Parts: sequence; structure tokens; C-alpha cells
Amino acid sequence: MFKNYFKIAFRNIWKQKGYSFINIFGLAVGLACAILIITFIQNELSYDKFNKKSDRIYRVTREWFNKNGESSFHLARVAPPIGPLLKNDFPQIIREEVRFLHDNAFLEINNNPIIENNFYWAEQSAFKIFTIDFLEGDPESALKEPNSLVLTESAAKKYFRNEDPLGKTIKYEHQLDMKVTGVIKDVPENSHFHYDFLASFITLYDPDIIGRKTLETNWGSNNYITYLMLPENFPISELKSKVPEFIDKHMLQVMRELNMDLPENPPHTNTTLHFQKLTDIHLYSHLTSEVEPNGDISIVYLLIAIALFMLLIACINFMNLASARSTKRAKEIGVRKVMGAEKTQLIKQFLGESMITVLISLFFALIIVEVALRPFSDFMQRELSFSLTGNPVLFGIILGITLFVGLAAGAYPAFVLSSFNPVKSLHDKLSMSRKSKFRSILVVLQFTISIALIISMGIVYSQLQFVQSKDLGYNKDHLIVLPSSQKIKDNLDSFKSQLLQNPEIKMVTSSRLVPSDMLLNSWGADIYDNGKKEAVSFRLAVQEVDYDFIDTYQLKMLKGRNFSKDYSTDDSAAFILNETAVKKLGWTNENAVGKRLDYGSHEGRIIGVVKDFNFETLHNEIIPIIMLITHRGNNQVTVRISGSDIAGTLGFLKSKWAQYRPGYPFDYEFINQSLDNLYRKDQKLGTAFGIFAVIAIIIACLGLFGLASYTAEVRTKEIGVRKVLGATVSNITLLISKEFLWLIIAANIVAWPIAYYGMNKWLSEFAYSTSINIWLFIAAGFLALFIALLTVSYQSIKAALQNPVKSLKYE
Repeated sequence: MFKNYFKIAFRNIWKQKGYSFINIFGLAVGLACAILIITFIQNELSYDKFNKKSDRIYRVTREWFNKNGESSFHLARVAPPIGPLLKNDFPQIIREEVRFLHDNAFLEINNNPIIENNFYWAEQSAFKIFTIDFLEGDPESALKEPNSLVLTESAAKKYFRNEDPLGKTIKYEHQLDMKVTGVIKDVPENSHFHYDFLASFITLYDPDIIGRKTLETNWGSNNYITYLMLPENFPISELKSKVPEFIDKHMLQVMRELNMDLPENPPHTNTTLHFQKLTDIHLYSHLTSEVEPNGDISIVYLLIAIALFMLLIACINFMNLASARSTKRAKEIGVRKVMGAEKTQLIKQFLGESMITVLISLFFALIIVEVALRPFSDFMQRELSFSLTGNPVLFGIILGITLFVGLAAGAYPAFVLSSFNPVKSLHDKLSMSRKSKFRSILVVLQFTISIALIISMGIVYSQLQFVQSKDLGYNKDHLIVLPSSQKIKDNLDSFKSQLLQNPEIKMVTSSRLVPSDMLLNSWGADIYDNGKKEAVSFRLAVQEVDYDFIDTYQLKMLKGRNFSKDYSTDDSAAFILNETAVKKLGWTNENAVGKRLDYGSHEGRIIGVVKDFNFETLHNEIIPIIMLITHRGNNQVTVRISGSDIAGTLGFLKSKWAQYRPGYPFDYEFINQSLDNLYRKDQKLGTAFGIFAVIAIIIACLGLFGLASYTAEVRTKEIGVRKVLGATVSNITLLISKEFLWLIIAANIVAWPIAYYGMNKWLSEFAYSTSINIWLFIAAGFLALFIALLTVSYQSIKAALQNPVKSLKYE
């Protein structure tokens, strides 16, 4: 019996090649898209779970508040004393703590100079908290001694090739000879941060590097990534409740030791600590100063929705065509019933045929996945792997999808047609209506998803165009950023004059930060009104610059003047504010100039107001900024070039770099490239919408093509009669097409508000965004109508051109 079912199933597939292709191809593409997305989501959800104690590890973060209690900013890193003090104060709660400090280190390995970006200083306790597998060396002592260094397997092979790196020496910053004491396995790809070098943290206690006092008392340098390991199932809320007392105790102690004025309010009202579970960091944490760009749970939810939509569109095709074509088998059902077939046998037959078609689709879907996995991995910037045997969860999901689709698509012929009266079936008196509310709803649903994806893609690209074209308040083109050095800082004027000898170089400036960086530092400010000193209640971010910063970036002065060497006090007692800072202080641009202001240890006056400019990305609102002259912290040099000979100018800069930073690799970056990198996630989102919108439209149109073919087929005699009575080809085409076009119009009505709601929510993530243009919705609607019309018209015109004699002889 089962052999007979298989024979009939394959015979029907082969007999109806066109419909079978639409069913199998559409479902295969939908399944492939779903499998690829599920593979990515599984990878995202697996981050940091390779650590055996991941459920006990927490990262310490720090948040600051304005005077009114509003959050000012929240860092993913904390000050160096915090980790050890927490462990010391709460030894029964905190079993281990570890600090990491990132360093873009200059190393010399076998006399070869390199800049290593994945270099971290780490405490020995890292090996007790995290799952780090040693290939060589002893985890109990690898980072105990100063000047010790542990390499990953990849770094060891890269720099030492086939040599044993253990015991080898690597020079750090022309200063330290660091000894390799261990080799560990590479950090898994699904870790929220990666390193190639781990240097012993105790080395930093050297006063020539950082020094013990700074590491034990400095609460202002919040650059240290700090993790705690707690007991199993410990309620983190209990530790959180102890934070206010902890902060007050230690911050007040430091203030007393430094003879600082004690604040009116306890320190915990200004700053607090948070504890993030390790496995939550990748998808749920988007704090300032994250170690690496994290994923986003909202993207995961979005991809889940897209996977369901793609699968739904493909399933709708399958179910639509299966239910439409099944009515053509009414006589077959009648004969089988007369010959003694029971209803349960017919149900098994139809469900079996449906399952066979789905399994064939799954076979081709797996082939598509194998072909597309590498490009998809590269696009998502993840190392994705696909294996059904090694991934029981994925296997179970695919099995569940296969069973659901097969049973759902076969349900109509299995349970409805199997119950038909055999006499009516043999007399062809079954209702063969071409119209079906159920099928119409499915078509509307298909195109609703497709149109919503098209609109979403359009809005994402519109926002990206807005980002690229928006006036940021400065000229971002032809700006090259170089890292500074102590020699450059000490000889800045000489360095500038040498660069400016090249006619291609227009301006040179140095600063602590450059646009595209995050404005993290704030030193606290006081203003004077009517001689009365008053603390500024909001965060006033500092940008340390030199005299040429404003001219180099072509910022616009609204009031007052720029910094100038003609004024001897400008390097110590002069400030320039942006518009937002002036407004927050309750002043106007006119009366702000000349006002007295104390900032950190600087006492001076405001000499100018600069027009607001977007220092950070458009995701962030413009914040109050104060600019002041300094040289000690200016770690970056910006060079404005003409742009007419970029290659030649870079060559000239490289030659000067060799003079001022001998032995260091030439390192530079264009500001506009840095900005583009910050919007990479949004660009990928737009591309993903575009790809899936195209696939959705193709699958939906395949289904529409199949239904149009079916409609034309069941109306063959009607078309013949109409032609005999004088109907033209255009009349017939319009007759067949219009019922489908109404469905597309209905899909637009449903899709527009859904797309508007979703994309309006996405745009709300930007402080500055484009407006949602109604013409984009109209264009998407007309595009869907046009594609649907093309799809349906082919079958409609083909039916209309058929000889009416053949049409009337049909069956």
C-alpha cells in the first residue's frame, strides 16, 4: 500500500511539472532562508556560554547621574580600584574578581615592529573565572610575575611559526622585555571580547607605567573591564543593594586623603554600579565603551520574524496550490471510494503526498544552505556552521517545520476531499469554484509581508542617505587622523610646520578625541551668576584641542572668537562652548561670551560659542560640549588635505611619520570612513531587508503565477464562450487579472500601517532621522501591483489568445 502511495505521489509530481516546480522551489527557498536565520540566531544566543561558570560571572559597569537624577551616561568599564575593593568588602559573596585593560600595544617580535590591537593586561585570576584552555604553560602561574605574557595559539603561529614560543622575549613599547609564559587556545568566536595577548596585570604597578597608587585610588580613570564570580544561584539584587554604602565609604575616603571638598550629597547619588550577567552582554548591553560591538536582541527578534515570514510565504504557496489542484482529483477520489477505499486511507495518501513534496523541498533547501552559508556568514560577520547531526536543536526545529508544513498543506485534500460523496464526485458535481476566501486571505498575507519588507528596505536606505547627506556641522571630507606620540606632542609646532610645507596639506591640529569618538570625559563645572558660584547640574563633556582644531574641522563660530596664540591666557583660562551647552546653562549666545566658568582645575572665561556639530553618531543627541586648550592629552593628530593627490599625500605623511615615530608602522584613518563604520549595522539591516524583500516577492509571485494558471484552466470554457460572443484579448486579460489585483490592493492596506509602526520604532533609535515619506508607501504599493500584474497577465493573455474552438472542446 505504501509503495502505491509513493508511486502515485511521484506520478502526480511528474505529471504537473510546472506546479511541482513552483511548490518545491518556493518551499525550498523559504526553508533555506529559515534555516540560515535559525543558524545565525543559535549562534547569537550561544555567546559566552562556552565558559563553564558563565551563569556565575558578572561584569561591573558604572553609571553617572545629573543633579536632577537623570542618567548622564553609562560605561561598560569602571575605575581600577573597584574590583579589588568589592572582593575585599564582600568576600563571602565575591569568590573571584579580574580586571582587564585594553592596550593598542607597540611590540617588537624577532625585531619586527607591530601594532597589536588585541593586547590586554589581565590579572592571574582570569584563568580561574573564565574557561581558558592552556596548550603550554601553567595557568596557576602564567601571569603571576611582572612582564609575563600569554599568547593565543593563532598569535603564536603567526609570530613564531614553527618555533616553540615558550620562554621567548617580546619587547613592549621599546620599554619592557616581556617573557612568553603560556600558549592558550584561541578565544571562541562566540565571545563578547577577543584577545591575542594577555600580559600580567601586576606589571602595571610599576610607577613608570601606571603605578600602584593610581590603581588603588583613582576613581576617575574608568577604562578597566572588571568581572566578578559569585556563588551558584546567588541573587544579584543582594549585592546591588550594598552598592550605595560601598561607593560612599570608598569615594569619601579618597576625597579625604586628597584633601578634596566633600560633596553636599552622598557620592552614590552621583554614580552607581551595575552587575551584568556574562551571557546577557552580547545581546542586551549597548553601553558606552563596550569592549567590542555587541549584537542586539531586537535584531534577533526581527530575524525571527523574517524567518517566520519567509517560511509563511513559501507555505502559503504550497497550501494554496495544493488545495487548488486537489479539487481536480475529485473523480479519482470517487473511483477510489467506489473501489472500497476508506476515508483514513485517503487521508494517509494525501498527507503522504504532501510530506513527500516537503521532503523533496527540504533536500533542495539543504543544498541551498550549504551553498549560501559562507556568503551569509561573511555578510553577518560570524563564523557560522551548519550540521544536523551535531546540532540536535536545529534538527528538531527543521523536523518540526517539515511535519507542520507537510500536514498543513495536505490537510485540505486529506480531510475535506476524502469526505466527498463518491456519486457526486463521479458526476463532477463538486463545487469547482475558482474563488476561495481561504486562498484569497493567504495571497493577501503573502503580499502584505512582501510589501512591508519593500517599504522597510526603502526607509532604511532613506535613513542611511540622510545620515550621509546631513550637515554634521563640520566638513568631514579629506580629514586624515594619525595617532600622536610623546615626541609629536613635545614638538607639535615643528611637526605641523613640516607637514604644512606640502601644498596638499591645508591644516593640521591635535586633540584628545576626534568626531566619531565617544565624548566620555567630564570634569565638573561651576558657573558664576551675579558673583554667586553655582555647580552645573548636567554633564558638560570636555573636548581637549589645540589652537587649530576649529579651523581644521571648519566649525562655525556663532559668537566671540576662536582660540588664539595672541592671547597668553587662552591655553589655560579660555573656554569655547557649543550651542547646546549655552542653552542648557540658560544663557543666550550673546551674553555667554565673557562669563566666568570653572571647569575641573581650570578657572577662566568663555571666549566663544560654536555652532552645534554632531561629534558622535546620529544615534545620539548633541550633548553640551566645552572645548579648552591642552597638549598633554592630545593623542590624535588630524590633517586636512586637498584630496587632489591622496596617494602622494599619504606617502608624504608616511615619510614624516618615520621621522617622528621611527620603527612604528604607519597608521591612519579617514574620518568619513570611521563614520561609515559606525553605521555598518544599519547598512547591513537595509541590505538584509532588500535581499529578503526580493526573495519574498519572487516566492509570492511564483504562487500568484500558479494560481493564475489554475484560474485560467478552470475557466477555459468560460473564456471560449466570451470570445465567441465578442470579448477581446484585453477584456479577457482584465477579467482574469482584476480579482488578483484587488487582493494586492488589500495587501497594501494591511501592510502600510504595519510597516509604518515598525519603521517608526526603528527610526526612534536615531536622535536625528529622516521623515517617513508617504510616497515611499505608494511606490512600494505600485511596485507590488506592477509585479503582480506582470505575473498574472502572462497566464491571462495566454488563456485569452487560445483558440475558442479548443476552449469549448475542453474536457
